[in-house]
Amino acid sequence: MDTDDGTRIRSRDGSPRSERTGGRGPDWDAINWCTHEDHVRRLRQRIFKATKDGDLKKVRNLQKLMLRSRSNTLVSVRQVTQRNAGRKTAGVDGEVALTSRDRGDLAERLHRHASPLKALPVKRVYIPKANGKQRPLGIPVLADRAQQARVKNALEPEWEARFEPRVLQRLLVHVDDGGDCASVPLCATAAVVDRSGNLCEPSW
Repeated sequence: MDTDDGTRIRSRDGSPRSERTGGRGPDWDAINWCTHEDHVRRLRQRIFKATKDGDLKKVRNLQKLMLRSRSNTLVSVRQVTQRNAGRKTAGVDGEVALTSRDRGDLAERLHRHASPLKALPVKRVYIPKANGKQRPLGIPVLADRAQQARVKNALEPEWEARFEPRVLQRLLVHVDDGGDCASVPLCATAAVVDRSGNLCEPSW
């Protein structure tokens, strides 16, 4: 829990959190991303396994847990604000999050809402095609993109288990000894090992 004297503390999941009355998000540059990515990956694994076992009640409970997960919120915001190619493209509200503070504030704002916010209209742009015509493209606002990523982590493992069981086979990626973990897709059964066969935490 937060203190009342303006000091910054760490939450139970290891992410630094600022003083509550300031409305600030976590210290983005101090977050242990391997830990949060691992939390999300393991929860996706559990959803995938529960689906394969036919335990629909457990699947729904795990999906609700995923939607309440702070790790899922942080990972999703990081995906849309740092990794996606359209991270600098704003929606109809003009909002982008190109600084650590903005990303942390966005994550905190999304996580504080127990239920999904009402989506804003998409920004309509037209992309020229090779034949001279134009293709319409809808660009959601940044917060809606982050919400989509959060929900995707809850729903994707279930439907991959139902329709694409071969996609989530164990993924082994060999990396140089002593080097950073390889960048691998965030899938339900992904694992990374070094050349010595030791399990390595991925740095997505």
